[in-house]
Amino acid sequence: MNCIEIIIEAASKYTETVSSIAQLVTSDGLYIEDYSQLEKDIMEVAHTDLIDKDLKSKARDISKIHIYLQDSNNIDSIIDFLNTKLKENNISATITKNVVSNADEWKTKWQEFYHPLKVGKNIIICPKWKNIDTNKNEIKVILNPGISFGTGQHETTQMCIEFLEILVAPKCTVLDVGCGSGILSITSILLGAKSAIGIDIDPLAVKIAKENAQLNDIKESSFNFLCGNLTEQIHGKFDIICANIVSDTIIELSKDITNFMHKESKFICSGIISEREEQVIQKLKENNLVPQKIKRNKDWVSIYFQIKK
Repeated sequence: MNCIEIIIEAASKYTETVSSIAQLVTSDGLYIEDYSQLEKDIMEVAHTDLIDKDLKSKARDISKIHIYLQDSNNIDSIIDFLNTKLKENNISATITKNVVSNADEWKTKWQEFYHPLKVGKNIIICPKWKNIDTNKNEIKVILNPGISFGTGQHETTQMCIEFLEILVAPKCTVLDVGCGSGILSITSILLGAKSAIGIDIDPLAVKIAKENAQLNDIKESSFNFLCGNLTEQIHGKFDIICANIVSDTIIELSKDITNFMHKESKFICSGIISEREEQVIQKLKENNLVPQKIKRNKDWVSIYFQIKK
């Protein structure tokens, strides 16, 4: 079976906006190819300034967002939609399309661009097909994220991990709402959490999250990934709750999330676009939650809350 690859090329400063637009047209696969921070990222992860010749030749000011579609119907309509959205955001971009004839090639093509990434102070997110050495203070999180689930490369995930580095205490319990690849649950356990429960509406995400936990040699008694919507199937109270989703869903979740919190619990919210920050804070305050610390990265905001005392 053929699939279609659509590539959007735009200035790197628009990467986040363009990738958000791209996500509107696919659940099959998406990869962001952005080398604007290449030297910095390589130095932080590999502690070297030696860069592969092919990587070094990549343009720093242009990003490519690769979209993979199994269904080749309505491609022209999809491209028209993308062009309209780009124009609405005043973004100049070039869109091309290719046919990927190998039925399996598109499933792994994006792996060429996925490299180890340092997040926070000591977390190294590493794809399972890469092998890197870490120092004694660093924690390596091994992932096979699938096609479009969390890889750690998005600012919203990175800010969550930065919060987890600060907030995870030995033997704490974690709930990960919208767990995707399981990256936040797995990172929490590797940081010392006693257990983590992840829930996602997509059964494929749940399958991948379980496999990723096993890749990191985490005991099965320490994790559980469930398929469901938000807090369906969830019982009990947790020391830390993560919700790296979108603003509207965070607002919806806030209506009953305190049922799963005790007075010292931390609720980490991410995936909040900057213009929705005040609205999200206000809505959570209405549900007895008080912001404790706010992180901002580009157009994204991450906040952790506690129950009002």
